Amino acid sequence: MTAGTSGNIQCTGVIAFNTGANYIYNGIAAQVTGTGLTQNTPANITISNSGNTVTLSGATTMSGILTVNAGSTLANGGFALGSPTSVVLYGGLLLAQTSQE
Repeated sequence: MTAGTSGNIQCTGVIAFNTGANYIYNGIAAQVTGTGLTQNTPANITISNSGNTVTLSGATTMSGILTVNAGSTLANGGFALGSPTSVVLYGGLLLAQTSQE
């Protein structure tokens, strides 16, 4: 369990980002993943945030499929996005930025 202290998923208590779970970022504004997601190994991540960008808050290893839907953008924020079994771009954009040092 991780305290959700940053990013678009937050609470004042403890929040569980489960290893192997699926996460969907679906909204009407720009989002950041926050530190909770980056401390686990999600299975599948879907970016369905049309007209906006979702940005990683840290290096994120995943075990499944990364999907970026039409009109959406995933920006790695300079962090590594490791081990997706496949990347599916349904008209979306994967923006790879220079590594964070």
